[in-house]
Amino acid sequence: IPAALLGLAMWFDGFAGLPDWLCPEGSRAGKLLHTETADRIFHNIALIGIWTGALFVACSRERIEDEMISRLRLNALLTALYVQIVSMVVIALTVYDLAYLEVMVANLVALPLIFLLIQRLMLRRIRKEAGRERLVLDLSCRRRGGEYYIVTDRWQKFTDVALSAAVLDELAGFCAEFLVHAVDVEGKARGIEEPLARLLGDWGGIPVTYAGGVGSFEDLAKLKELGRGRLHVTIGSALDLFGGEMNYEEVVKFVAGSPK
Repeated sequence: IPAALLGLAMWFDGFAGLPDWLCPEGSRAGKLLHTETADRIFHNIALIGIWTGALFVACSRERIEDEMISRLRLNALLTALYVQIVSMVVIALTVYDLAYLEVMVANLVALPLIFLLIQRLMLRRIRKEAGRERLVLDLSCRRRGGEYYIVTDRWQKFTDVALSAAVLDELAGFCAEFLVHAVDVEGKARGIEEPLARLLGDWGGIPVTYAGGVGSFEDLAKLKELGRGRLHVTIGSALDLFGGEMNYEEVVKFVAGSPK
């Protein structure tokens, strides 16, 4: 932002270095700052500052980075490139002489700024169209160092967000329900992740569906106990429908007899 403000100030002043109203040329500081070398330095500061600042803002990781965000970022970059090329063609056909040079100088920083604007508009549109009441947020996680970290990219990439009551409180404002896969035991039907079930049960906010490791009715009972009767559950390979040992109808009856 400071670099952008400096660049705009120099642009409106005709790219003559540091604007005189910021640092009068007759002052002691003005004699040092209104030189050819100082003008070049300030021009570079403005250009490089805008480029790097826009890049850091547009490409910085979201709190939870996933495949959708990566795809959205790529689409925004391509759209920004198309917009800039079309604008350059229009400018070449309609603007001439010194005005053309001034516009092209401004166009040097246009791409990252357009990219940033389009990316934020796309994120806002997705949030508006989805709506909190229709959104289930997947917080699939894996254990590392005694904590459960949210993972993305087919559960292969660790984020820097460890699941906690504070994180659940923060994200609950953006969705109607959480789906939490215990990735380390997913598909194994050899028991649930008890610390994770306890964490989710102690929280007690919006509805939470637990998935991963359920292989017996003892696991269901343990999940009910640790989750304080607050957790929904999904079962896959352990069901007889998929070749497992848990009878589907008995599972329905068991779950129907629970608060969740």
